[in-house]
Amino acid sequence: MSDADDLMKGASKLFGKLGGALRQAGGQVKDTAKQVTGIGRGDVKLEITQPKTTPGGTLAGKVVLVLPEPIDAKRLVVTLRARQKVMTVSNSGGTKSVGTSHADVYQFDRELSGAQKYTSGEHAFSTGPIEWEVIGKLEIAWGRDLTRSVDIVVTR
Repeated sequence: MSDADDLMKGASKLFGKLGGALRQAGGQVKDTAKQVTGIGRGDVKLEITQPKTTPGGTLAGKVVLVLPEPIDAKRLVVTLRARQKVMTVSNSGGTKSVGTSHADVYQFDRELSGAQKYTSGEHAFSTGPIEWEVIGKLEIAWGRDLTRSVDIVVTR
């Protein structure tokens, strides 16, 4: 009977190790799925103190991270982006169609924090005053570029 007992003990150890390995692999799959899909990772909220500002004004607010557990990330960034609505009209075989899309015309990234382990919390930011200008540039290979700029005011 000792052979049967030894066989059962050996099988029990094998299945115990196998179960531990499967639990570890399952945890890795779960973590990878969170990273790839973003589901269950947490949430980011953006709170702007004053969403309307005048030309030359300052934008301020905070990014609120709501994370169930600390997350290693490359950086925390706030982006100011200007978009333009583009309309297209086509006439094909007497049928007229109108379409719209958006084109990014300006984007500025402000890094709030670099690579680190992020936890839930608030990260304040302020950017401004925003000054706009149009720049004309003649880019010259192997020489100094020729440039001129004119300040502009953006109003509604």
